[in-house]
Amino acid sequence: MSREEIQEKIREITSLPFKIEEYEDEVWGIVYRVILDADAREAFELWLELVEAFKGIPIVVKWTGKIDMSESELVGYLIKVMAKSGLRPKALEGFDAVKFVRENRDD
Repeated sequence: MSREEIQEKIREITSLPFKIEEYEDEVWGIVYRVILDADAREAFELWLELVEAFKGIPIVVKWTGKIDMSESELVGYLIKVMAKSGLRPKALEGFDAVKFVRENRDD
């Protein structure tokens, strides 16, 4: 996988301006961040196509435009992206989810 392959796929999908940043994450490894000059809906549609094309590769999309959807639509798109990406949740070694929830609950 390379930045160039992702760029090529984006150019097949859209003519909107974009840039790609690549960074190392301690949990995910190499992550590709696409910054798209678009509103949220266009960005999520692109993101869905990217995660389908590059399953198992951590790709995130950031948009520079407005949020042109409801909160529930936004959550729906996030769920679709996670489901289609082939990636599963990960945490840093030693992270205790039960302890985290207990400490952060509003009782």
